[in-house]
Amino acid sequence: MTLLRLQDETLGHGGRAVLSGVSLTLAPGERVVLLGRSGAGKSTLLAAVHDRLRAETRVALVPQEHGLVPQLSAEKNALMGRLDDHGALRNFRTLVRPCAEDRAGVAQVLSALELEAQARQRVETLSGGQKQRVALPASAGGAARGTGNLSEAAREADLVLLDAYGVLNVGETPIPGAAERVAALRAAGKRVAVVSNSAGYPKRHMMARWQRLGFDFSESEVTSSREALLERLRGDPRHWGIMLGTGHGTEDLGDLKVSFLGDDPRTYAEAEGFLLIGASDWTEARQKLLEAALAAQPRPVFCGNPDLVAPRENGLSLEPGYWAHRLADATGIAPVFCGKPFPEIFDLARARNGPALPPGRVLMVGDTLHTDILGAQARGFRTALVTGHGAMKALGCAQSFAQAGLRPDFVMPSI
Repeated sequence: MTLLRLQDETLGHGGRAVLSGVSLTLAPGERVVLLGRSGAGKSTLLAAVHDRLRAETRVALVPQEHGLVPQLSAEKNALMGRLDDHGALRNFRTLVRPCAEDRAGVAQVLSALELEAQARQRVETLSGGQKQRVALPASAGGAARGTGNLSEAAREADLVLLDAYGVLNVGETPIPGAAERVAALRAAGKRVAVVSNSAGYPKRHMMARWQRLGFDFSESEVTSSREALLERLRGDPRHWGIMLGTGHGTEDLGDLKVSFLGDDPRTYAEAEGFLLIGASDWTEARQKLLEAALAAQPRPVFCGNPDLVAPRENGLSLEPGYWAHRLADATGIAPVFCGKPFPEIFDLARARNGPALPPGRVLMVGDTLHTDILGAQARGFRTALVTGHGAMKALGCAQSFAQAGLRPDFVMPSI
């Protein structure tokens, strides 16, 4: 039985060939030693082997940089090796207060590595050799791998799903090089699509905007949380009060019966439920009117954009997800969210662009851990986090990964 076979392949990264004519066959249970001088391409070969194997089986790559969080203990770093086995809430709880079963399992591993006495010690206080040993269990789930651009991350993907804000654009400004990278993916035979929580505009406006920003997406290649919300409410007879700017009227809203929420309390009182779609015109005064209306008469709330913030030219804007969470805190009414990280939007995008593809052949590229990365990992997709333009720009990756209990497969400053 063959575990892996490479035949006369060229391997590299960042669009640069490092190794050519590579042939390698690995069998289950086989132990292989890779020798070579510094810079010969050992890490490139190991990364390629890891990427090929992880599509089919669980495999760990222990990087030279260890991939550890220095401020956390050896025990908690070791626990990170099992993040892929559980959901985000379980992972967050584990990193804050591990259960007895998890602690016992990690204790066995650390004991075998002769690190039992260092279990509660911060990694930054350990010796170099001790850090190397902690990296073994910490890498069991696969550490996030830094990469220079999207082409390398997409090498094993057939469909690349791209977030909009923070990946392709910042507000009304395209990110330099993004359109060219999309074109390069197409030239390499990849399917490319946008999956965005931008819900405040109708599809016609959105497509005109993409063209203006220099992108050539077709309508079927763009899926928004607005579409996921409308699909969820198709045929619903209720009268909804909607958080949405009035500039485009009811375009794209189909047969939904709606009234725009403004400054008149009667609109809030008469609605049978509320849809939070776009927050460009929303104010603190309107938020108080909505909270008061729900306190007086609880009704269903749907949020068509789960994002908390979005990157703009002058900073971060507050999005419907932010107001929805505030509403839940104030009233106790849990909104129904439509958009990333929830499954309907990912399923809609796949149905349009690659319904028969295995999840492991889909790569989601986003700038936010709790929407793009969390939702994609829940669907079994590979993930890449862009850190240079959106919410992650001012945050440290290692600390953010530890706090969220999430690690993308790839990290890059820009696509």
